[in-house]
Amino acid sequence: MKESRHDNIVRYYGSYIRKEKLWICMEFCSGGSLQDIYHATGELEEKQIAYTVRETLRGINYLHSQRTVHRDIKGANILLTTSGQVKLADYGIAARLSDTIQKRMSFIGTPYWMAPEVASVERKGGYGSACDIWSVGITAIELAELQPPFFDLQPMTALINMTKRVYQPPKLSKGDLMRWSVVFKDFLKYILVKKADKRPTAADALNHRFFSGQALGPE
Repeated sequence: MKESRHDNIVRYYGSYIRKEKLWICMEFCSGGSLQDIYHATGELEEKQIAYTVRETLRGINYLHSQRTVHRDIKGANILLTTSGQVKLADYGIAARLSDTIQKRMSFIGTPYWMAPEVASVERKGGYGSACDIWSVGITAIELAELQPPFFDLQPMTALINMTKRVYQPPKLSKGDLMRWSVVFKDFLKYILVKKADKRPTAADALNHRFFSGQALGPE
């Protein structure tokens, strides 16, 4: 956290021990999390989703350039300032990818946002930074539908389904599908790819026309 300095990453200022308790001092994001916001306002508009996803990908692109994988991207871990800045938070399970060991071997994250290779890590043997790209796609669906896919299932059932060969990447499914553009649906198809090595990088995802095709604020 201390080494991460980027406009889309929550700043860490220091840690202190006081009365046998650890206090972590971080940047205050008074806008709350995206989860807080959609619980109050309902589904986000497509342009709002595009903006928050773009800014999230910028933060992820920075983390990946520092050989760090977040591993728990979701609406509750994406914070906003009152000026509208989007910042990634909660590094409790972030991990550094070494130059010699490219894949993590631990099973960790929030089940509904978890990439297939993370869900099946014990059987398939590891995962890399592409798991964050999958979680971005799931988060985009979360913002559009107020919950991630399979949220009606028990966490373990959802994980088991993800490890099956017949499992297919999720799509927008609830409400009026005509509300969402073809470009948004294409973006989800582009990043929600079952095979991790076929998924785009954060830098590649940022070049998708979902972002370039509309005015989303400062570049």
